[in-house]
Amino acid sequence: MRRLLARFLERTDAGGQPNVNELWLLTKDIDVLRTNVKNFGFEMSRELSERNLQGRDIPPEPPRIGLCSKPTTQADLESDWVAYWCNQLGIRPVYNRKIWELCYVLQAFSEGVPGFLSGGARGIGFGCGREPLPSLMAKLGHDIVATDLGAEASIGRGWAETGQHMGRADDAYHEAIVDRATFDQRVSARAMDMNRLDRDLDGQFDFCWSVCALEHLGSIDQGLDFIENSLRVLRPGGVAVHTTEFNYAEDSETIDHWPTVLFQPRHFEQIAQRLERSGFEVARLDFDVGDAPLDRFIDVPPYLDGPEATQLKLAIDGFRCTCFGLIVRRPA
Repeated sequence: MRRLLARFLERTDAGGQPNVNELWLLTKDIDVLRTNVKNFGFEMSRELSERNLQGRDIPPEPPRIGLCSKPTTQADLESDWVAYWCNQLGIRPVYNRKIWELCYVLQAFSEGVPGFLSGGARGIGFGCGREPLPSLMAKLGHDIVATDLGAEASIGRGWAETGQHMGRADDAYHEAIVDRATFDQRVSARAMDMNRLDRDLDGQFDFCWSVCALEHLGSIDQGLDFIENSLRVLRPGGVAVHTTEFNYAEDSETIDHWPTVLFQPRHFEQIAQRLERSGFEVARLDFDVGDAPLDRFIDVPPYLDGPEATQLKLAIDGFRCTCFGLIVRRPA
C-alpha cells in the first residue's frame, strides 16, 4: 500500500509521462498554491509594515488602554503601546505574533503592577528560555527569577537543540537591553518543571508570567492547572500574565495530549470561572481575532523563523491559530 500511494504521488510515471491518477490530480498543485499564498501574504505584510509601523513616533510612556485577555490582532501591532515596548526591547516592529506576546506581557504589567516603570518589584518567569523579558525587567529595576526546565529534562524536546532553552542566567542576558552588572545583580536562574512548581516560591512575587510555554506541558488540563498553580507565587494584589496557542476557529475538535496543545475559547472560559470562584480577578475575555488583512492571512508550513517573519495567524496541524494572553490578579 505504501508503494502504491508513493507511486500515485509521483509527478511522472515510469515512462516519463505526467501522472494522471486521481490522487495526484487532487494534490499536484498544493505546493505551488502554498508558495503563492505565502508570497502574497508576505508582500502584503511588507507593504503594510512600511506604511504603518516604520518611522513612527514613539510615545514617552505606554498609554493605559485597559488591556483585556485577548488574542493577537493586526490593530495591536499598529498600536502605540506595542510601538513603545518594541522600542524598549530594541526590536524592529513587524507583524509578528511573538513580538506581540512580549509586548502584551509588559503592557499588562505596566497597567496592573503599581510602579512597574520605576522598578522595585519582584517577578518570576516560567519557561523563560532566552526571551528578553528578564533583561528589560532588570533594566527597569525589578528583581527577577527566570526559570526553565532542567538541562536533562529539556533534552529531546527540541528547545535545547534549537537554542531556546535557558540552562543558566547568562542565556537570558541581552546586552543590547541592559548592562551586565545590572543583569547579574537582579536576575537569577532556577531549574523548575512547570507541572511541579516549587512550594518555597509561594507568596514571594509581585508578578509572574509565561510566554508560549503552557501549551507544552502535556495536555490542556495540565496547562490550565499550571495557570491556577502559578498564582500561588503571587503576593496579595500580584498579577499573572500567560500567553499561549489559541485555536480560534474550531468549535469541537482541537489538539490535546500532544507536545503542543491548542486551547479554545471554552478552555479560557472554564479557567476564568474556576479562578473567579476562588476569588481571583480575571481580565475580561475578548475572543475577537480582528478582521484586518493580516488577521485574515493564515500562514502555512514551512514557517519562516526569526523576528522579521510575518505571522499573526497560522495553521498548526490544520487548525487556525494565533496567540492568546490571559491576565489574572490575586485579590489584595
